[in-house]
Amino acid sequence: MKKEKQLIIIIDDNKMLLTVLNGILDSHYKVRYFTNGEEAVKKIISNIKNELPALIIVNVIMAGFNGYDVLKALKENEFTMEVPVIMTAADNAYASIEEECLYLGAIGFFRKPLNPQNMLMHVRNLMYMFESIQELKEKTGIDHLTKIFNRRSYDEYLLEQVHLSNRNKTPISLIMIDIDFFKKYNDAYGHAEGDEALRKVAKAMEFALSRKIDKVFRYGGEEFATILPNTDKDGACTVAKKIEDAIFDLQIPHKESEAAKYVTVSMGISTAISKNEEVDAESIYALADKKLYDAKDAGRNRFLQETRIF
Repeated sequence: MKKEKQLIIIIDDNKMLLTVLNGILDSHYKVRYFTNGEEAVKKIISNIKNELPALIIVNVIMAGFNGYDVLKALKENEFTMEVPVIMTAADNAYASIEEECLYLGAIGFFRKPLNPQNMLMHVRNLMYMFESIQELKEKTGIDHLTKIFNRRSYDEYLLEQVHLSNRNKTPISLIMIDIDFFKKYNDAYGHAEGDEALRKVAKAMEFALSRKIDKVFRYGGEEFATILPNTDKDGACTVAKKIEDAIFDLQIPHKESEAAKYVTVSMGISTAISKNEEVDAESIYALADKKLYDAKDAGRNRFLQETRIF
């Protein structure tokens, strides 16, 4: 299978230079460019959950929202703060400009006119480094934004606990959790506030769990999952109620929610017990996911549960 090209974003109000950079990089990478720094930052951050740039190249001297402003905005955002940024400036730019760029977090600095071959080799090295760092983070099993376990950890832990449940004939419960009207929250308050809400909700769910074997995961976007080994229907509903209360107690205002004045969640709970056949992870998830959608259809800000005996 052919590997997808990595994304490089170029921000420069000099259209001639954009053409030069595009000619250097286009055959090796997916290149997107902007001539307005403020617009570029907004577009990058709004699309970051769909496509993370592997490298951003920014011209220092631009009208209005200049390269310094772009660099600061990127480094202040949770998702883009670790994306490598190369700054460019005219050959006669003061040495202090290069120093300031590196101080603000740029990983490299190039003077114009650019040497195409040197530029390409430098970019290749940076891209390799970025890819290695991303792979290492994924292997740690921790979600970068919320600092709780990620989807990879969820897959591994669910399979492990399903195996133990089948072997010991003990119940296992799964709670799928979705923040109510989260898209409307982002639209109303902005993505930065949305990210902060995700962090607070994740931490509240962690605090709601009392046993070390109970774990919460970021499943994706605004969706979370909680795996509860050796837990029956009543135990799972007790945990769901604790999660519901912990999130409501945060009192995060949500003026666009149709469920409450504050951020709330909908939850679907599945409890599985192995009697005659073995429980499987896909069936547990499918049932919890169905109950989650039933909870949404019923008005949100609630949880619904179902038990299945295999």
